Amino acid sequence: RSTGDQSGAESVMVEFRSHPEVELELARWALESGDYQKAVALLRTVTSRTALPRSLRARAWSQMATARDLGGDAEGAQEAVREAIRLAPESTAPYIALADVSWRRGEPEGALLHLRRAWGMAPADIHLLIRIATVAEAAGKRSDAILALKRAVELAPDSADLSARLIEVQLRAGNYTEAAMTLSRALDRFPTDGRLLGLAERLRREVGIR
Repeated sequence: RSTGDQSGAESVMVEFRSHPEVELELARWALESGDYQKAVALLRTVTSRTALPRSLRARAWSQMATARDLGGDAEGAQEAVREAIRLAPESTAPYIALADVSWRRGEPEGALLHLRRAWGMAPADIHLLIRIATVAEAAGKRSDAILALKRAVELAPDSADLSARLIEVQLRAGNYTEAAMTLSRALDRFPTDGRLLGLAERLRREVGIR
C-alpha cells in the first residue's frame, strides 16, 4: 500500500477479513481514499456483531461517525457518536471523532474541547497530545499547545522530534527564554540532530532581530 498498490494491499488482507481489527483497518483505508460508502459498509460488519467487546464496537462506531460526516450525513454522524459513548463511555475514540467533525467544520475551539475530554481519559497518549497541540495552536491557544507538548516530551524524553515541536511552538509564541532552555536540554541529549541545530540557528537569528 505504501508504494501505491491499494488493490494489492487489500488482496493480502482478504484472508483475514473475519478479524474485526482488519475490517477497521480496511475502513480506515477507505476513508483515506474518500470512499465513504465503502467505509460505512465495512464498519457495519463490526458494529452489528454484538458478541464483540464493547470497546471495539465503540471504535467502529466512532469511525462510522467520521465516515457519515465526511459523506454529508451530519445527523447520522451524531447518532454514531452517541452509540459509541453508550457502549464505552470511558473510551477516547468518540471524543476524537467529535473533534474531527468540529475541525472539518472550521471550529478548532470545539475540536479542542473534545480533545481535552479525551486527554482526561488518556493522559499518557502521546499521539493525542500532539493532536491537542496542533488544534490548540490553530485555535489561538499557544499556551495550551505548549503545555501539551511539554507533557509529551516528559513522556517520551528520547524523542528529538517532540522536543523540536515544542521549541517551534515556543518560538512562534515569542517565548525565547523558554525556547532557549528547552533547546539547551534537547541539544545536551541530541547534539547532532539536524532539526535542533537548525532551531538553534533560528533562535540566534530571531533574538538578534529582536
